[in-house]
Amino acid sequence: MGEKSIHDHHRERMYERVRKNGFEGFSDHEVLEYMLYFALPRIDTNPLAHALIDHFGGYAQVLEASEEELRAVPGIGPASARLIHSILMFSRHYQISKTRSFKQLDSCEKLVEYCVPLFHGITNERIYLIMMDDRLKLLGTVLLGEGAANSVDVPSRKLVDTALRYGATNVVLAHNHPGGFALPSQADIRTTQNLKFALKTMGIDLVDHIIVAQDEGTSMLSSSRMPDMPGISMSANFLG
Repeated sequence: MGEKSIHDHHRERMYERVRKNGFEGFSDHEVLEYMLYFALPRIDTNPLAHALIDHFGGYAQVLEASEEELRAVPGIGPASARLIHSILMFSRHYQISKTRSFKQLDSCEKLVEYCVPLFHGITNERIYLIMMDDRLKLLGTVLLGEGAANSVDVPSRKLVDTALRYGATNVVLAHNHPGGFALPSQADIRTTQNLKFALKTMGIDLVDHIIVAQDEGTSMLSSSRMPDMPGISMSANFLG
């Protein structure tokens, strides 16, 4: 029996396993092996799957790698690198699509549920601005900035200008702690207080700040960590 026939039969068995049970019982390298079938239809992808995990240290790290990093592994060309790198983007888009039915973000629980998918599979810090009207109807969500794995600048001028451009009267900040915990740091609290003041001078309320890590989120408002200022109160419509 030729090598091609052996590989064909192996793939047929893999396809049948996935058809019946999904990836239940698959090892990490078997999932990668199966994934690579779609980029390398005529090659035994088992050795490549092992090489990827050996190179990056684990399945999650393979999916988080950039296309350039993936192509540094011998045997991984542009098509394979593009496929692997796209998996988390597909997953993130799927998670975000499930929140598109949200028209009004009038509770901390809804805000957390809305914000967590924004950071799915993201390995650097990002900060988003979620904008709402007086009735907390969603007007838009904008990526304000992104940085390294443990820091991101918050441009207050861009923050205020974006909120004004959308006609928002209530806004929420959301940012992530990659590899950390979904809890606000003292720096997060100080920054939130400063931005709250900058927005309030323009008649805009910063009603909450959501911290996301490991696909979990914490509302600074519901956890009593949202800084307040004299003469500044939360929107009366917001349900903490």
